[in-house]
Amino acid sequence: MTKLLAIPNDITNIDELIKIGMDGFILGVKEFSVFINLQLTMEQLKPIITKIKSNGKKVFIAINKVIYNQDIPLLKEYLLILDNLDINGIMYDDISIVNLSRKLKIKTPLGWMSEHLATNYHTCNYWRKQGIKYAVLANEITLDSILNIRNHTKIPLMIRGYGYLPMSQSSRSLISNYFTYVNKSLKNSFFHMYEKERKVLYPIYEDENGTYILSSHILNLIDELPILVAQDIDYIILDSLAIEQENFVKVCQCYKEALLNLDNKELLKKLNKDVEQYSNYKNDKGFLYKKTIYRVKHYE
Repeated sequence: MTKLLAIPNDITNIDELIKIGMDGFILGVKEFSVFINLQLTMEQLKPIITKIKSNGKKVFIAINKVIYNQDIPLLKEYLLILDNLDINGIMYDDISIVNLSRKLKIKTPLGWMSEHLATNYHTCNYWRKQGIKYAVLANEITLDSILNIRNHTKIPLMIRGYGYLPMSQSSRSLISNYFTYVNKSLKNSFFHMYEKERKVLYPIYEDENGTYILSSHILNLIDELPILVAQDIDYIILDSLAIEQENFVKVCQCYKEALLNLDNKELLKKLNKDVEQYSNYKNDKGFLYKKTIYRVKHYE
């Protein structure tokens, strides 16, 4: 049965999301998570994990930043701490997490959480053979590709179902540098970048790990839930990044209700409209129906 995972944007959201029946959570760690608004210290994580698990929900911890040499001592410490907590998985992007976990004999399952690389079943099967227990599929692949991967791999799959899509990340402080260049003070770290060609706004923000650019529209796949559930997609991720707290809880309620009423087309249409209303920007289907076109330059 397909499960719903929430990436909350505030600790206070967690109780509400447990009440409405979310199946699990992906939580961030300070200094080691990217594209996640709620990043917690190890001391903050411990009681929250206990609360979530005591309610029968799953907990995944995202350590998905690029790892540098200077990060390794603290990373080892964090992996050992997490291994002693009752969590369902450590979600990684950098392969160093896999190597360090083996050296440290970490028993906690690992999940591959690369935003752009999980595009085919061959790679998913490779990681499954390496002992990896979960794979988060890339944001830019089509529905046909998702279903093709599902049909050719046994690794549990996660896909994003709601929220802004992570587009790119730089370790540079691009926003701060720009404001320094124009000799203006930086009063907040969240802005919108306007693209003239498409006439759209891209959310852009900055934290201690660098600068992040999000998609111009909010992904909303509530209409596709019947297909995804029928094809045994294991987890649908609902992401609160840049979404208002109260609205995100309402969106999660809609998805939970939709998951329980997949045969009711009229209700799904209504819930889809509700989700659009609760979103603070336009919704779309992401790359789900955008075919990949390969162009090869002709050399004479």
